Amino acid sequence: MPSNINLLDHSRPFLAYLEEWYNALAPLALDEIREVRSFIERLRPPPGVTVQRQMIGDLRGLARGLINSVITQLEYDGLLDVVVTGREGSVDLHADEARRVLTYVDSVWNAFYGLAAQIENTPKDELKTVKAYAEMMPFPPPADHFGGGLLQELLSGTPGNR
Repeated sequence: MPSNINLLDHSRPFLAYLEEWYNALAPLALDEIREVRSFIERLRPPPGVTVQRQMIGDLRGLARGLINSVITQLEYDGLLDVVVTGREGSVDLHADEARRVLTYVDSVWNAFYGLAAQIENTPKDELKTVKAYAEMMPFPPPADHFGGGLLQELLSGTPGNR
């Protein structure tokens, strides 16, 4: 940082310091520009790191987020709570709802694995944006999609009428 900038004057706005610092920077000489360009061109990612793996990691995070948003919205303690509630033979009042959540979870992971395989087998220069792949994921339906079942029938007082 240039030494002529006074950092102890707290009465000056930060942008004034930033502007002063920027104006004090000396432009790079042509040989320095070539050296920086050469350095950047020699850079390689660590072994095993690819754009495809980064995209897949981002989509995996999105898949977990989509699933957790449904679980949180429906006030389950976690995916294990959904699995226990929706297990085969369960007579829990929320069993049907939990099974619909598990069906959604299956659809999210199936979409993720399909997209991951597609991304893995696509050359780097032909990849779409992460956003384009993310838009292919099944976003959660409204919360009332998961509701209903025995609990709804008990609350409405009329079996079969929702």
